[in-house]
Amino acid sequence: MKFYFLLLISVFPMLNVLAHTCHPEKIKCPIDGNKVEFCVTMSMSVFGNTMDFQKQGAIGSYYEESINSCKKCNFSGYYEDFEKEYTTEEKQSIINVISKYKGKKLNEYQECNVAAEIKIALNETNNEIANCYLVGSYMARDYNADENERYHFQEKAIQYFEKGIDKNEFKEDLNYEATINYLIGELYRRIGKFSEAIKYFDLAITAQNKEDWLEEITLKQKEMALSNDSNNKI
Repeated sequence: MKFYFLLLISVFPMLNVLAHTCHPEKIKCPIDGNKVEFCVTMSMSVFGNTMDFQKQGAIGSYYEESINSCKKCNFSGYYEDFEKEYTTEEKQSIINVISKYKGKKLNEYQECNVAAEIKIALNETNNEIANCYLVGSYMARDYNADENERYHFQEKAIQYFEKGIDKNEFKEDLNYEATINYLIGELYRRIGKFSEAIKYFDLAITAQNKEDWLEEITLKQKEMALSNDSNNKI
């Protein structure tokens, strides 16, 4: 059930399935063996999304359950991250991260932050790291976090998506890269960095391998950037 950006962009065009249902599954924490419960999404109804690709509709706990944490040690990640076998060295890297959060009860967006930090420590792909921060930005919106907290997640998502582009992580799918350029631009617009936003919007607009919907929304959001509009709610 790992949450990849590729799933996010599938809502253009719109997806119509059943209302949200999920199946509870318990899995052991790979660090301390504590039981962690995920509710794995089985079906949901998506009626659109925000301009930063957060799904809208009868999606229930889709995002909340995408990333979860061990209530005992605060190991955080996707269901597949709990399934993995980690080496002794990898476990120590994880412990170095989660020790900073010892005794702290994590909220939904803090879980995403810890998951991202673990992936950084394990040298996982920039795309995977960026997506943890992106989901964190959605959770910060949904849980009415302070705007500066949301900016933190958006800035981190930008940072790692940019690194992914620099390291050619998306070269196998140029349409995917064009979509990420749009998303980087949109995240820059939301934090008020309009010149950077316009730069990435232009990269998305001039990309040869892109779908029609991408050009349409990019032109719309570029107009907002040109007007210095940092609306972070749409």
